[in-house]
Amino acid sequence: MKAKWIAESDFPFGTQGKIYDVLDVAVKGPKKKKWYQINTDMDETYYVPASYFEIIEE
Repeated sequence: MKAKWIAESDFPFGTQGKIYDVLDVAVKGPKKKKWYQINTDMDETYYVPASYFEIIEE
């Protein structure tokens, strides 16, 4: 899946408008929110809230 970062840029995690490959989808926390695992701008793998993204390709 591919997703575009729509939140404000947050270096080193993500850049607004950049397209990332989603490596995994997880539901975490007491509120059961969805998180996407991506390779960040520093080429490290992290989970980021799904609300920061717009899906552009399934």
